[in-house]
Amino acid sequence: MAKLPIYEVQSRPQGGQVSPEAMGAGIGQAVADMGATLTDIGVATQRRQEVIDRVQLLNSFDQTAVTDLEAVQADGSIASKDTVDKYSSALRQRMDQVLNQHKGSSASRAELRAQLENQAGQYTKTAMGAQIKAQYTMIGEAADNAANKYAITAGLAPDQMTNAFAAFDVDLDKLQGAVSKDQMDQFRKIGRSRIADGAIRGLLQRGNFTEAEKLLKDPAIGGMLNSDTTRQLTMDVAVDKYKSEKQVKEQEQNVAQWTSVLKRNLTLEEQMRVRMLPQKKAEYTLADKITELELVQGKPATSAQVTDLMGMQGTTGMFGNSLQGMALNFVTTNATAYANGMLSPEQARQFEASYNEAYKPIEKQDPQTGLWTRIAPAIPAFAQQASQRGARFYNGLGAPAPQTNQMPAVTGVVTSPAPQPAAQPAAQPAAGGQPAPAAPAQPGAATAPAPGGQSIWSRRGNISGVVPSAMQAVGQVPFIGEAMGGGGQYATDRQYADAMGRRLISALSESGRYGQAEMKSIEQEVSIAGTAFDNPVAYGQRLIGIDEALAKRVADAQKDLADPNISIEKRRGANDVIATITNFRQTLGVPKRVKSVEEARKLPPGSEFIDPNGVVRVVPGR
Repeated sequence: MAKLPIYEVQSRPQGGQVSPEAMGAGIGQAVADMGATLTDIGVATQRRQEVIDRVQLLNSFDQTAVTDLEAVQADGSIASKDTVDKYSSALRQRMDQVLNQHKGSSASRAELRAQLENQAGQYTKTAMGAQIKAQYTMIGEAADNAANKYAITAGLAPDQMTNAFAAFDVDLDKLQGAVSKDQMDQFRKIGRSRIADGAIRGLLQRGNFTEAEKLLKDPAIGGMLNSDTTRQLTMDVAVDKYKSEKQVKEQEQNVAQWTSVLKRNLTLEEQMRVRMLPQKKAEYTLADKITELELVQGKPATSAQVTDLMGMQGTTGMFGNSLQGMALNFVTTNATAYANGMLSPEQARQFEASYNEAYKPIEKQDPQTGLWTRIAPAIPAFAQQASQRGARFYNGLGAPAPQTNQMPAVTGVVTSPAPQPAAQPAAQPAAGGQPAPAAPAQPGAATAPAPGGQSIWSRRGNISGVVPSAMQAVGQVPFIGEAMGGGGQYATDRQYADAMGRRLISALSESGRYGQAEMKSIEQEVSIAGTAFDNPVAYGQRLIGIDEALAKRVADAQKDLADPNISIEKRRGANDVIATITNFRQTLGVPKRVKSVEEARKLPPGSEFIDPNGVVRVVPGR
């Protein structure tokens, strides 16, 4: 039998082939993929932990740096260069300690080092800035103290003014090299101005207005004074001169009067007594006249003299003895004294009451027609001028204003009463018996809108940031602030924003709509004061947010007004809030928010607006 060649027979499996996956390779790949995923998760967790650790260490570094800086500023040692060097060195040591505390990877440690280097550099710059400010403050205070010391000396001894100039120059020369030549010249100018001011005021206090006037007119002395000081001193000299001349004139009139009363020429001794009589009181009684007579003649008044004085007391002024006549006589007699602030407060009140009585309109009835007409008397120019000028001296007494319905050129003009504004009707029920919402209140004085171009938005570049903060701070430094104009427009705009914010809070508080806790929240919500660690762009975004928050409060108040069951007090409070916030938003001046391109195109060229994404843009020119 033949053998089969089995080593040459190829046998093939029946059916489909088995894949490696079916034999378990798929399971191995899945396990490998899972391991890779777990590795990624571990790496991400480590990175996240490193970030958290860096943030915590940076916060700790910041707290230490700020605390140390505040300490050296508080004890005054910041002015020393050694203090800043020690502070910078301490920052470096603290930075090394923080780095040693970080257990992250080398890449994470490198990133933390870079962040710490940046923070340390910023704090060192801040310390140097505080050092410069402290040094300027010390220099300014030294110059300021010297100027005040010699101004007092010149005030006590005006004849020593020239010596005071020389002594001040000696003290000022000790500060040479600490400030620039221009600043030194400013210091010298301001100091000499104060010394000259002190000398002139010293002369005025002694009644020597003649010498004071000579100094003012001397270019070498008066030229040192600034315009405001010169104006004030010139007015003081003029008033003192007027008072002296008026006093001499009144004394001469008194001598003539008592010569007439005694019906003989006065002796030199009696003339001296007359000149020494005190100023007449507003209510000059018969007893006062008798007392003066006895002082003048140096002996008791006789019965005949008392009778004569009683006869004089019974006479009336040129306008008669009616209430209006006596008022006209008092105003005419005392107008000059009132205009120059020479009346006592009681006499000033009497002048104002007499003014109102003398020139008040009167109502008269026509006997034939029965119609009433108002006759507004013409107020003489001298009375109007005296009233207006006297208001500067008697603040709070309310100097009367001229009548608005008079015709000054004619006396006794018949006029009709000025139309009064119609009373606003109360909210009437609408259809269905529900009260209609009250109209929004008119803008009040709490937060008056700012004029064009004077909004807080337009001033934002001068309000927030390092430069505005520094300029305002330097402007408050004694002596240096005067040389730098008190911080200039930066200080003005920052103060304006702060004042407007306080006025808003005050007005909202007075509305009664918000409780104490909510008012504190609102005060933080609408804080518009500028800060040093800020910039105009970020400050502008903050103003936009404040404007949106205020708009939301207006909307809430309007919803309350639509409620038919709201009380009168709450309705009044809601109206006040709407008016106050509306006016403040005009003062804020945040650009209008538009919803589409078409709406933006309707704005005038060059206008700023806020697009739907919150970006501030400008309408291009057409």
